[in-house]
Amino acid sequence: MLLGEDEFDPDALGFTQLHQIILGFDSSDLAEELKYKSVFNLVNKPDNEGRTPLLWAADLGAAREVEILLENGAEITLMDINGYCAVSMASTIKVLKLCLKDCPLSHLNNMANPRNGSLLLSHLTIGYFGGQRMSVYDETENIQRASMLIDAGADINLGTAGGVSPLTWIAQRDFPITTKFLLDSGADVNNVCRNGITVIMQTVQRDARASLAAILSEPRDFDFALKDCDGWNLLHYLAGFGSLEVIKLFETVHVAGTDADSGVVIADSKTYLGCTPMDLAVWRFKDEYHLDRIGEEEEWWTCFKGLLDRVRESTRVSLLDEMSSTGSVTEEEAGSVSSDSEDSTDDEEFHDAVEASV
Repeated sequence: MLLGEDEFDPDALGFTQLHQIILGFDSSDLAEELKYKSVFNLVNKPDNEGRTPLLWAADLGAAREVEILLENGAEITLMDINGYCAVSMASTIKVLKLCLKDCPLSHLNNMANPRNGSLLLSHLTIGYFGGQRMSVYDETENIQRASMLIDAGADINLGTAGGVSPLTWIAQRDFPITTKFLLDSGADVNNVCRNGITVIMQTVQRDARASLAAILSEPRDFDFALKDCDGWNLLHYLAGFGSLEVIKLFETVHVAGTDADSGVVIADSKTYLGCTPMDLAVWRFKDEYHLDRIGEEEEWWTCFKGLLDRVRESTRVSLLDEMSSTGSVTEEEAGSVSSDSEDSTDDEEFHDAVEASV
């Protein structure tokens, strides 16, 4: 029972007889009572909080009652005043399976509850309270729930009203098992939030190393040239937030690309305030920002500068391969591309630019 007998006033709470049966205040048999028309007509009647008998049964994990209500016309898409429905309230795998059987696709991807996000995201985060880590049991069961929702047609990239996908929400909180599950299930690794941030940018910013390792563990169709609303690309994030361990994760990853706005290599791309990745790295040390992630300073600089050099070289090679495959480059032009890359701004000029742009 959710309330003590002395606190229970069905009329004040808007409870019908069906609510009372589900909650255990009425010992009548649900299936037998529904044979009476007067009771049958109450099957979708909500209480004062907008909860139908089905929502209460789903929340309590009462599989038998959920099945009986659905067989007697209970509407799966009805929501309470907070935007919760039977699918979102399903507290057990068995109840969720029953609810999904008759759930229309349009409802699966309904964002009626912006606070908790999509149905997929809400089931992936059961057991996560105010920063408290999900247990391994919760995470494993959540993956089972998510798999059922995805099989039923839930949009794997639909998360919050702000455009945060389930992958980004999970990965930035460093849950590598669920991160890999979502990627293997088809989640878009280049999906961007409303502010333009990608999942890789978020994991770098949050120093979510385990999730980032899971993301980078296999070749994927990464778009490293994507920029957030301030013009920061991945390399800017690595410069401003990257720990030594995070930067080392990119040592075996093919990172390349050119800025869509300026056409320069992303290693030399500028933010909307005019900062290159090297500018931001210099500013970070100058202002002692997130230096606890640096480790040995000399080693960090060596790894970061090495990454920028590899990006420039990888981009040069990729451009040459693309030009060669289309037959649009001559030997002289190929040499020109190589020279342009080699003549990129040196460290002294980067240091001078910091004073003017940061």
